[in-house]
Amino acid sequence: MFVLSTGCRWRDLPQKLGCGSGHTAWRRLREWQDAAVWDRGGKSGSKCHILCDRNGLPLHVLASAANTHDSQLFVPLLETNPGVPHGRGRPRRRPDKLHADKGYDYRPCRSYLHRRGIGVGIARRGVEDPARLGRVRWVVERTVSWLLRFKRLGLRYDCTEATYARC
Repeated sequence: MFVLSTGCRWRDLPQKLGCGSGHTAWRRLREWQDAAVWDRGGKSGSKCHILCDRNGLPLHVLASAANTHDSQLFVPLLETNPGVPHGRGRPRRRPDKLHADKGYDYRPCRSYLHRRGIGVGIARRGVEDPARLGRVRWVVERTVSWLLRFKRLGLRYDCTEATYARC
């Protein structure tokens, strides 16, 4: 978290954090990259899929390869929803309605929402104006902006699912 939130150089990593020297931490990262630990072919980079509440509070984040289609992580993202407290009783795991962009406009995504009794607010490809979804989409965009204030995530230096989960 220290390197992510400060954007500091590896060599400035404080010894008191217990990670060894900054050079050692950087060298291990490079060895993993050279061993193709994260290499899956296709487009390089990563993509962040965020589930947030209506106020923009991130509930769950999944990271994927940049060449993974959005719809492939739709169900895993919703199935791992930790739940939102709403007064008395159990936390809610099923929202009343879900808003998503056109990347999720596929029959399996819509069917999943219908089966679970969740209202569909997914923009239709080639039909709906992007500005219409903007009324609710800005909440997610603001959350992404907040998440990327961790400089090293925004620059894709240390971008992994485990890293996102700790933010």
